Amino acid sequence: MSEPHKQVFLTQSPTRWQRFKWTFRIVLFVVILLLVILGVAVMKQLFIPAMPQLKNDNGEYTAILNNGRNAAISAIDKKYEGFGKYITGKAAQTKHIRYVSKADSLRAIIAPLRAGFYDASDEQAYFSLKNNISSLNMLLPLWMTIDSTADTIIVNTDIRGQEIIKASGVPVVAVVSNFSGDDFNGTPLHRILNDNGKKERLINQIIKVIQLNHFAGVNIDFEELQETSDETLVSFMRDLYARMHALKLLVTQDVSPFNSDYNYKELAKYNDYVFLMAYDEHNGGSEPGPISSQRYIEAALDEAVKKVDPHKLVLAIAGYGYDWPKGDKGVDVTYAEALSIASESDAKVVFDTDSYNLHYSYSDENNVEHTVYFTDAATNYNTMRFASEYNVGGVALWRLGSADSRLWSFYNKDLSDNAVDTFDYNVLNDVQKSYDVDYIGEGEILDVISTPSPGHINITKDTAEDLVSNEAYETMPSIFVIKKYGKKPKK
Repeated sequence: MSEPHKQVFLTQSPTRWQRFKWTFRIVLFVVILLLVILGVAVMKQLFIPAMPQLKNDNGEYTAILNNGRNAAISAIDKKYEGFGKYITGKAAQTKHIRYVSKADSLRAIIAPLRAGFYDASDEQAYFSLKNNISSLNMLLPLWMTIDSTADTIIVNTDIRGQEIIKASGVPVVAVVSNFSGDDFNGTPLHRILNDNGKKERLINQIIKVIQLNHFAGVNIDFEELQETSDETLVSFMRDLYARMHALKLLVTQDVSPFNSDYNYKELAKYNDYVFLMAYDEHNGGSEPGPISSQRYIEAALDEAVKKVDPHKLVLAIAGYGYDWPKGDKGVDVTYAEALSIASESDAKVVFDTDSYNLHYSYSDENNVEHTVYFTDAATNYNTMRFASEYNVGGVALWRLGSADSRLWSFYNKDLSDNAVDTFDYNVLNDVQKSYDVDYIGEGEILDVISTPSPGHINITKDTAEDLVSNEAYETMPSIFVIKKYGKKPKK
């Protein structure tokens, strides 16, 4: 016998039904409200809100940065008169690099240093390595980075060009950096530097990689530090130096000018060479301007030699530039890219006789105005002339593949005052056709925007100081430049 059907809401009183309706309405309202909140949150994540952030793309931060920078640059302009005045002044009379083997008990590096930073992931860097490694006496490959989550190092075990490097016999000093993603990350470095166990593990890892690959030493490139005291970094370098020197390995370090993160005097005690990064006077987060003007370099060296033996100082020079869209952050460009953009937009390249840097302006396909500043071989020649007269330990190029190819005609030459009288300035006039390839952009769709052609630059020499006082780009040189399109935006 079947059970009779039960009627759940059958009742003589409406109260129960009313309670159900209102409960349902309240639950529905809450669900809808949560969905709206979730939608707003997603939209904010996708379309980043205009809220104050202490980043380079924040207007208030940029204004503060530029005001401070402008004040500093103004002070430098008042105090320093440029390379020419220094070279002909009394201070330079007794300062000449001695072209002998450096008195180094660890490794016989010929002085002055002619070093180059090498990023194996860059196609153009590989071509430059292949063609120009014979002009170097130290190679600094970007080999190791700090893992931002594991607080250890990530080793790039697949360096393109290893055969070339080994065959050259050029000493390799591997770079350890805290660069992660698109910028330097001080957070994991802070954890390591303040934890004795993690610090010891990092030092052990560095030594293991250096010995395994038979490198000459290490280059520490720690930037954007979060330390409240400079002693933290000094302590790390002290421990690293003691361990490395016991194994007869070189220790070197990169430092920024006018930066209180670096205690020059103390760090110099625990380094065989200190690389002074005298560039990024203006950078992607600042207003447009010279990458490394002559006065800025002179001021940076002047401050550094007060605390570091000049023979220990290596002047790191710029072989690149920045392209600033109006009202936006600058993007770094190689020399070849800078010329390709100028050629494509019919812009006139101007050599600034005050800063010894180059610049031009153009409008892109969306009618956005751009300003480009960059360096070239003449910039680097003048800087190297100054470095030779300053008696520093040498120069290091940032970086292979980004610089003007004319640089390699004199990079390994003696440019001191006594030797430069015989320098052939004709090597700066003509740029030979090159079939190297440079890539810009990201994606899998390729477009050839520049093909190889020789160039001619008319050089004006300052005979009193043996510097390049001016140059005119009469015929623009170019290489294969391939633009990549089609990279999908991140969500």
